[in-house]
Amino acid sequence: MNRLLLKFCESLPGWLALAAISLLQTGCAALRPTTEISAAQSRLTEITATEEATSEPVFDAPREIAGNTPNTANTAAGSPTAGLHLPSLTMQAPAAFHWKNSALSAGGRPLQYCITGDGTFRTVIVGSTLGNDPAAVDLTEKLARHLHDNSLIYGGFQALVIRTLNPDGEANRKSVNAFGRIINRQFVSESDGLSANCPEADLLRRLIRNEHPDRILHIRTIRSPAGALGSDSDSAPLAASVSQSLSFTRFLYPQDAAVGTLEHYCASQQQCQVITFAFPDTMSSSAAWNCYQDSLLNLVLNQSPTKTAIKTAGSSR
Repeated sequence: MNRLLLKFCESLPGWLALAAISLLQTGCAALRPTTEISAAQSRLTEITATEEATSEPVFDAPREIAGNTPNTANTAAGSPTAGLHLPSLTMQAPAAFHWKNSALSAGGRPLQYCITGDGTFRTVIVGSTLGNDPAAVDLTEKLARHLHDNSLIYGGFQALVIRTLNPDGEANRKSVNAFGRIINRQFVSESDGLSANCPEADLLRRLIRNEHPDRILHIRTIRSPAGALGSDSDSAPLAASVSQSLSFTRFLYPQDAAVGTLEHYCASQQQCQVITFAFPDTMSSSAAWNCYQDSLLNLVLNQSPTKTAIKTAGSSR
């Protein structure tokens, strides 16, 4: 029957032959079993649903690492490798890096900060208290971005980074805040009361008292061809190792720090470790990052036990 129809179509003009063939195909499809058509439609629906579900992957959701699902289909029963596989691992993609705004400076400017990592060893990183210290502020930002981008790799730490404790000085290109106060002379003891003319120092002092960080890292520049690295006694072994590798001048706090400085305050109060990393002011932030990146990471990530760390381990956080 079909052969006769095809012979007939071949005898027709081209456009008419195409129309006849189309009608022939439609008629044949109508004669196919109903169950076969239903199965095909069901398969088409399944494929469409799968494509829609996987067409837009969710980047910020925990994702299983490919290759960790065991393939047991080809594993013989009783094989010594049967059932042995790596546990499923998940990773949370970090959100885009950005600064958050905190309390206002004396001049009404927000103090910018970020928090990265989720470990138990907590460090507060302070960009230069001078404010008018662009290389130190830029170096602090490079360190913050690097820690954020690599937090999954490093692990075990949490860092609260204050971009600069003196945004007024940065904006006005001065070493004082809007009230004319040198911020790194306002860290007095609690018995002396808080300084009404230095909200920036008050903020950091409250943070130390309430959050109990394990370490403070102050990044600044120094007018010297060689850098300097100061620390309290608890972090002295780490600081000595880093300063020796860099040929930096060493300082020990509180005796080598002026009263009212962040360094003297932390070391004398013994609430947390304190390390000051001061690099030559003749270096650009890019050159400093290339030169001191590993040393800065060591100062942030090194968690060697110390007397202060042991003392604060059981404190309320």
